[in-house]
Amino acid sequence: RYIEITNFTIDGNRSNNTSGRGIYLHAPRNCKIHGMWIKETDEEAIRLSGISGTLGWYNWVTENEIDSCDDGIKVFGYCEHNYILANTITFIGGNGVFADSDQDIIAFNKFDVCSGAGVHVEYGAGAFLIYKNTFDNNVGHDICVRAAGKTIVEGNWFGNSATATRAHVANGQYGSEASNYLIVTG
Repeated sequence: RYIEITNFTIDGNRSNNTSGRGIYLHAPRNCKIHGMWIKETDEEAIRLSGISGTLGWYNWVTENEIDSCDDGIKVFGYCEHNYILANTITFIGGNGVFADSDQDIIAFNKFDVCSGAGVHVEYGAGAFLIYKNTFDNNVGHDICVRAAGKTIVEGNWFGNSATATRAHVANGQYGSEASNYLIVTG
């Protein structure tokens, strides 16, 4: 609890390590990860997770640069009410942000060259806010919402991503709203 990780570089040395995350916090509460440069991890650059009975919540992941990792930020399991703000996430082998928690705010981030989705949220009670992010040159969906009720997707900017589907809402979606400004440059 109340851990602050700030202002240094983590090089995962992916070419010589077949596994490993940049930062992994289990059941974090009120933690801050800020101003980091995390690169070349074989798994997630940042992973926050919890299990039933050992919850994580109210964490801040802000103003980090994440590049050349298998996945960007993963908020997994019982880890909720997180703020993922103003991160730059580039050259990612999978998803830029993956969350299956509840009530996370994902805002003001830049996603560039993600092979999976820029943002992928699913399951849980939902109540995600995906707001004013920028997406450019991604391979998969810029935003994928899968069975995450009460999700609001608003004010995002979409550039030259490969997929024709910018914000994809998969089956099982309930109570979501989408009002994006779709700007495609050529």
